[in-house]
Amino acid sequence: MNDKHLKKNTIVIILVFIIQGILSLSFVNASIWGGLGNLNFKMPLFIIIVGNILPILYIWMIKRIVQSLNKEIEFRNVIIKLKESNEIISFLRIHKHDFFNHLQVIRGLAQMNNTQRIISYIDSIVEKVDSAFNIAKIAVPEIAVVIMQKIGEASNKSIKVNVEINTSLECLKGNPVDYSQILFNLLDNAITALEHQENANKKLDIVIDEDNQNYYFIIENNWPIIPPDVQNKIFDKGFTTKENGDGGMGLYIVKTLVNKYRGIIYVTSEEGLGTSFEVVIPKCPLPILSI
Repeated sequence: MNDKHLKKNTIVIILVFIIQGILSLSFVNASIWGGLGNLNFKMPLFIIIVGNILPILYIWMIKRIVQSLNKEIEFRNVIIKLKESNEIISFLRIHKHDFFNHLQVIRGLAQMNNTQRIISYIDSIVEKVDSAFNIAKIAVPEIAVVIMQKIGEASNKSIKVNVEINTSLECLKGNPVDYSQILFNLLDNAITALEHQENANKKLDIVIDEDNQNYYFIIENNWPIIPPDVQNKIFDKGFTTKENGDGGMGLYIVKTLVNKYRGIIYVTSEEGLGTSFEVVIPKCPLPILSI
């Protein structure tokens, strides 16, 4: 049911509630004043019938509104799934285009009889295809879509992306939107940091792993290095290193959501190794904290 019908039902039930309240007050007042003046006073049958029917109508309207809300939620969930499907289709189209480009390159190398270059080139393609299929194994579409989006964004900015996924996340507890927001903010920060580096060798690593107790989400970029004094502040609300003062909420949101699921987030940053954010989320169904 659309918003117009939902609004109409809400207005009707409010009116029914008001009428019921007025009749109830009338009943009480009439009983009091009538009882004072005449011990044989009787409430009109019409008012008694209406007073009993209105509560039933009131309950029926509440049921209708609940049904309408459930249908609205189902409809919006379908829209979300369609958007996710469109993202996946777009991702596959990009790889289809890349696949034909790769075939052209291999054909050119074959015409040049450069066998060794062909083997090396095919090996690099296989590595990329493995990454794409690993993403498809993730049982949480919201997370898979975020990773696909950010891989495409990083590639367009000449950032080499390495993806290592060793789990389907099928036992991940909680709201998938929260986890997709965690990954989105971490990846967005990493890509933005790499984008503004003059170094031509820009690398972004995405690792999703698990053990018997926890899930691990690791985002690593080889540039820049975060000074130790800044590492202690980056999760503070409103803190930013940008000169224009923009941002300051992404990592704060990440920390808040990680805490919600009783997780831990680590940050390490060293010369020669780069910067790494590691999120650890327990597998056990611990009580979720309110935020």
